Amino acid sequence: MSLELRDLAQHHKHTFSEVYEVVRTVEVVMDDDKYRIEIVRSCASDETFYAARYLVQRRVILSEEFAEQEGEEPKTEGMDVWVSHTHVWVHQLDPDTALSQ
Repeated sequence: MSLELRDLAQHHKHTFSEVYEVVRTVEVVMDDDKYRIEIVRSCASDETFYAARYLVQRRVILSEEFAEQEGEEPKTEGMDVWVSHTHVWVHQLDPDTALSQ
């Protein structure tokens, strides 16, 4: 962990209850869904441990315009976003073991 990040965590320990550094990111595709696994290192406490965050990519429709003429498809405007996904709780001493779990 970088010294600056630990200093930041210590300096703001009364502001932030948790501080994490992302040390590894893996993306996988399963059944046409894209998942992101982030291995993070805890920076706010004296104990160094690694945890995992799970996210799934979803398409969010921002607006939908109705067809102006009969038979036309409606026009949609959207964007892809990463949404937190609940999965196995991970608490390991190194990033490789956290990712393996």
